[in-house]
Amino acid sequence: MKKGTETGKGSAIEEALQNQTEARQDAGADEAAPAGRGDERFDALVDELHRLVQSGSVPEGFDLRTACTDAAFLQLTQELPMEAAMRVYAAERRADEAETRARERLALQMQSRAALPQAVRGSAGAPVERDYASMSSRDFRALEQQFKRAAQRGIKIRL
Repeated sequence: MKKGTETGKGSAIEEALQNQTEARQDAGADEAAPAGRGDERFDALVDELHRLVQSGSVPEGFDLRTACTDAAFLQLTQELPMEAAMRVYAAERRADEAETRARERLALQMQSRAALPQAVRGSAGAPVERDYASMSSRDFRALEQQFKRAAQRGIKIRL
């Protein structure tokens, strides 16, 4: 059996290899033959994983234990070579994490904006235009007098 020099990542592969070897020894020759034919693909994957871990070509941040329990990674190992499957899986995980962080940032930003004071009426500072057509005669004469007094003081009035 191959010995791993790395701790953590290499130990999962070593455990799988050791468990596989022990299972073959315990099963005997007659029972191991049918099971061995079904496990050839698994054996090849474990050997390739072990080789990649030993050579150091595992992508940065790749968690072998999590990946081996994820059905998406196992599907990728069937469709792609192991090294490519590892890189694609790691890239997908990073994209998922980035999307989650972006959603959390957006939620925090929305919460912080909700805490800001808001104006009760957005156009509170704008003057209200007068409606001369619906104004009563008395109100119109009073307004006309107000404009005349303002004009006498030198104030320009715009209608």
